[in-house]
Amino acid sequence: MIDQIIKEVTTIVINKGHENINLSTDADLRTDCAIDSLDLLEILSEVETKFSVDNLDDDIEGVKTIRDIAVKVEARLGHKN
Repeated sequence: MIDQIIKEVTTIVINKGHENINLSTDADLRTDCAIDSLDLLEILSEVETKFSVDNLDDDIEGVKTIRDIAVKVEARLGHKN
């Protein structure tokens, strides 16, 4: 399931206009990909909508990579079941 979440999160990041960056699963979104805090909040909001989860931005400082986002989503989805 994590692979599908990573794919969806990557698509969201690309659709936010970050297609020309070194976008890997473990790249630091802020330093490696030049995504600022506002962009990250928008990305998290779209991910929340896509997966029907809440509060991904509770620990925004702890979110550094696409994998971090995917792990949070997977954890939230696990709590819903």
